[in-house]
Amino acid sequence: MRRIVLLLAVLLAGAAPAASAQAGARVEVRVDEATRDPIIQVRNLLEEATWRDALADAFPIALHWTVELWRPRGFWVPTAERRFEFDVVIRREPLLGQYTLLTRQGTRTLPEQRFTDLRTLAMALEQALRLPALTPRRSGEWWYTASLRITTLNDEELAELERFAGRSGGGTTGDALTRAMVKLVGLPTQTLEARSDRFRVP
Repeated sequence: MRRIVLLLAVLLAGAAPAASAQAGARVEVRVDEATRDPIIQVRNLLEEATWRDALADAFPIALHWTVELWRPRGFWVPTAERRFEFDVVIRREPLLGQYTLLTRQGTRTLPEQRFTDLRTLAMALEQALRLPALTPRRSGEWWYTASLRITTLNDEELAELERFAGRSGGGTTGDALTRAMVKLVGLPTQTLEARSDRFRVP
């Protein structure tokens, strides 16, 4: 029944939920003073009714991170030196009464994490992440940018997620219903962005 309510709300409200979701969720990117590593973090995402309700109705939510290292060049024209991208997928498993979190970067997938309640999932989701792969190795002035695109998975992406998670058999009846509804209307997409302070490497 909750899925039907959510479906009707999306159809009637159109793009309004996406606008309201901008209120509290935010992305932060800061620089470690000692190592110059970028540290990224998302805050308050599951405090947004749009994504919290979607998760409650078993809609898989995908978070695509793009973090870049920048420096000025020529007449202060910025240049992106390096980029690091990865994905986080969270979902609720109604039959098991738990939540899952799956992280992957390219073809590499970390072990799936499981949580018994929304609070512990939110705490895991908001953990600060350090990305030393982007740290500049030569002198100059630098800064980082971070972009987080949040959306629901379409039918093809959901099937790929199940393969990455080592599942087979096409999922449950509830999964099939979720796929059908996502394919029919989808959910709002939200993009959060942030930029670090500039820093200098001697």
